[in-house]
Amino acid sequence: MRGAARRGTADETLASWRAQPLGARLGLAMLRQGEPSSEAAYEELRAAFAEQRQLSVDAQPAPACPHAGYSAFVLEPTSFEFYLGGHPGFLNDRFLFVRDDGADAWRRMRLQA
Repeated sequence: MRGAARRGTADETLASWRAQPLGARLGLAMLRQGEPSSEAAYEELRAAFAEQRQLSVDAQPAPACPHAGYSAFVLEPTSFEFYLGGHPGFLNDRFLFVRDDGADAWRRMRLQA
């Protein structure tokens, strides 16, 4: 895919958060991605996650969108390529979809494998 990427708005970030499966929301709310961790701390985090997941499944709602570390990113595509391979002789299905500036419609072009 090609296009412009941007940080999502607060509404887009919240919608992205709500679209995540329960386990993902629980884990992301507990993590501080990129921070150093020891093996012992990692095992403690796994145990806390398992406990929190069981509680959430039983009764509690999923956590609200966590600290500012979670953001949605939105790709506004101008083109994307679809490839379905595995055909004999490499005669694969390969298409390029292109959106012209300001247009809602996509043009499809077949490409050679």
